Formats: sequence, C-alpha cells, structure tokens
Amino acid sequence: MSLLDKLLGRKPAEPEDDSWMTEEQRNAKLAWWESKWADRCVHALSLVLWVLALSRTEVSVMYPMVSIGFALNALLAWWLLGEALNAQRLIGIAVIMLGVWLVARS
Repeated sequence: MSLLDKLLGRKPAEPEDDSWMTEEQRNAKLAWWESKWADRCVHALSLVLWVLALSRTEVSVMYPMVSIGFALNALLAWWLLGEALNAQRLIGIAVIMLGVWLVARS
C-alpha cells in the first residue's frame, strides 16, 4: 500500500488472482512490469544527462538540440516499424536538422 493510499484512508488492494492466466500471459505481464521499470530508469538517465548538458552549455544552445529527438524518432519509426517517410516528412527533418546546425554554430 502506498503512502498516498494510507493518507487517503484507502483499503489495501486484494492480491490479484492470476491463476486463470496461462504461463505465457504471466510472462507477458512480468515483461510489461520489467519494461516499465526499464523505461523509468532510461528516463531518469536522460534527465541526469540533460541536467549535465545544461550545466555545461547555454540553454539557448542546448534546447534546440531536443529537436534532434523528433527527427531521430521519425527515422527510427521508418527503420524499425516500417512507417512511411514521404517527401514532406523528409523535408521537415531536413529543416529541423538545419535549424539545429545553425543554432549550434552561433
């Protein structure tokens, strides 16, 4: 039971009965929880790296670098998930990268 549950006077949740689940479903549920924790760890690491980057560089230079993530996300979605990359998206990615390059040079 969480501290918030205690403060709000909530009753503890009953343990979930997963006896009706197949072994594969139990493994999938466990994998989901593990990936949830992995996601939190990666997010925490990115936060630490972001703070370190901001401590060494001006915000006006670093913040546009966040845009690289948008371009990288589109390219990874095309490569890993087979999403379409039409000419308009490619031009948008090029504009983003040009803008980041211009800011980095200033």
